[in-house]
Order: sequence, then C-alpha cells, then structure tokens
Amino acid sequence: MGWLHYYARDWEGAEQHLRRAVEMDPMAPESHRVLGLTLMQTGRYDAAAAALRIAMAPPGESTYALAALCYLQSLRGERPEAERLLRALEDLAERRYVSPVAFATAHLGLGNVDQVFAALEEAYQQRRGWMAYLNAEPLLEPVRGDPRFRELLQRMRLA
Repeated sequence: MGWLHYYARDWEGAEQHLRRAVEMDPMAPESHRVLGLTLMQTGRYDAAAAALRIAMAPPGESTYALAALCYLQSLRGERPEAERLLRALEDLAERRYVSPVAFATAHLGLGNVDQVFAALEEAYQQRRGWMAYLNAEPLLEPVRGDPRFRELLQRMRLA
C-alpha cells in the first residue's frame, strides 16, 4: 500500500502505510527505502537519510537505497558526498550486478541527464520490470519534458 500511495504522490498516505510496514517488519529494507523516498519528497531530508541508511544496513547493501541516498545528498546541496556515493555504486558494479535503475536514480539527483537516459536505455534493453513505472515514478519529474523520455514511453507503449 505504501508503494501505491507513493506513486500516487499521496505522501501522507504513503508515510502512514510505510511506517506501519516498518513496525510489522523492522528488518524489511525495501519498506525503509520507500519511506526514505517518501520523506525526501516532503522535504524531511534528515529523516529520509536515516530511513535510507537503515535500508542499506543489511548484508548485501541495497544498491537502490545507495542510489536514493546519492539523489538525496544532491538535493541537500552535498554534491561531493553525492559523487562519492555514485563512485561507491560504480565500485559495487565492478563486483556484482547493479541495476541500471540505480544508476538512473543517482544520476537524476546529480543532474547528469545524458547518463540518466543512458541508464534508462540500458534498463529498457535488459527489460527491467521497474520500467513499467516510468509514468508513475516521482523522481523522474526533472526529465519528463525531455524528448528522449517521451520517445522511451512510446517505445514501451506507455505514452
């Protein structure tokens, strides 16, 4: 339910459901990550960072949470820290698979629009399931007006 409210941009509803999910299972990193994304959308950056760090804590380190923290640090004006987090993501990718969706998220925060579209194209080529959410993902607002975004939606028959 938290995801649905997040995609509907109902931040209050998303937070309510995600906090309940965290209560029921405090060890679920995905609930913490989406809570962090929700809190980021409401401008509560410290709380968002805390939730994202919890999402990154379990073994196997969530690359999506790392990418979201990179995005958040960019929003906070902490570009050197955001770039350090992007390098950490790149280092992880040398050792194991990292979804291009994570790179798209990190580059979105940093404003690297060409790299965002390169990562989205790679995600499209890999048939990543997340691509079905292109029209709904709030983080993509900064690139929705780009012709490459519309073209991608058309290729996916989401236009």
